[in-house]
Amino acid sequence: LCFYFPLLIFLINFLIFQPFKLYHYYPWLDIPMHFFGGAAIAFSFILILDRCKDEIIIKDKFIKILFIVSLVALTAVLWEFWEHLVNYLFTLEWYFTLRDTLEDLFLGILGGLIIALFFKSVTITE
Repeated sequence: LCFYFPLLIFLINFLIFQPFKLYHYYPWLDIPMHFFGGAAIAFSFILILDRCKDEIIIKDKFIKILFIVSLVALTAVLWEFWEHLVNYLFTLEWYFTLRDTLEDLFLGILGGLIIALFFKSVTITE
C-alpha cells in the first residue's frame, strides 16, 4: 500500500505518456507529473513513518515535515540522476536543460511539501 501512488505515477509516465510521446505534444504535462510524483512520494513516506511509529519517534511537527520533505528531495534528485543516466546509456531523445532539471526538482519538492504540511498523519498524536 505504501508505494501504490508512486507506482501509479510511474506507470502513467512509462506506459502512457512516454510511448505516446505526450510530453512532446503537451510539454506542460511534465509539470503536474513532477508535482504529483513528489506528492506521491511524500504520501508513501508518511505511511512508512506511520507504520514505524514505535521505532521512529519524531515528536516535533516541524522536524517531521522537514524529514519527509528531505526524503522527497533525495528521491527527486535520484530520479533526475536516473533520467539522465537512462538518456545517456540508451541515447534517447530526451532533451534536458539545467532549467528543466531545476524545475522538476522544485515541483517534486513542492508537491512533497504540500502533502507533508496538510496531511493528517503528520499531526502528532501522543
